[in-house]
Amino acid sequence: VQKEVQYRERLAVAGRHMLRSEAVLSASEARFRSIFDLASIGIALVSTTGGWLSANGALSKMLGYTPEELQRRTFQEVTHPDDLNSDLGLLQRLHAGEIDQYQLEKRYIRKDGSIVWVNLNVSKKLNEAGEIEYYISVIKEISAQKEAEHALSALHADLEARVKERTFELHERELELSSVIENANDAYIG
Repeated sequence: VQKEVQYRERLAVAGRHMLRSEAVLSASEARFRSIFDLASIGIALVSTTGGWLSANGALSKMLGYTPEELQRRTFQEVTHPDDLNSDLGLLQRLHAGEIDQYQLEKRYIRKDGSIVWVNLNVSKKLNEAGEIEYYISVIKEISAQKEAEHALSALHADLEARVKERTFELHERELELSSVIENANDAYIG
């Protein structure tokens, strides 16, 4: 009887520990979900085949798709064709274990067909067996930065062209003045 009582007491203690553990796990999961959903940058869990397993609101808004619409697509379908090979090459290296994560600037094609520049950071989530379970993508929109870089590049090119043009004009004017001075000397001497 005493052993049975001790056994039941241990069972009750284990049950309380399990309930506390479940509560802690549930609270932790709720905090993660809040961070995931409320983050101001895009966060997505992506399958090893490229499908969006889960995407937060910021990413959905950035790309113009609902989370459900994104889950019916792959990242390859919304990546600009000119940027796809770079992304896939880095992903292949990540999958092979050559790198632990990668970062690149690339373009996505929004649902309305417009382009959005992003800074993409991808890492892998391994299961207990050491196999890739999914990829974690953190995506920050950098379209304004890219527009500023483009505008700065255009201004630089314009400035270079103006300097070249002005240098040519000054050279022409110098030749003209040399000719005038030379002729003036000839006229003065003669």
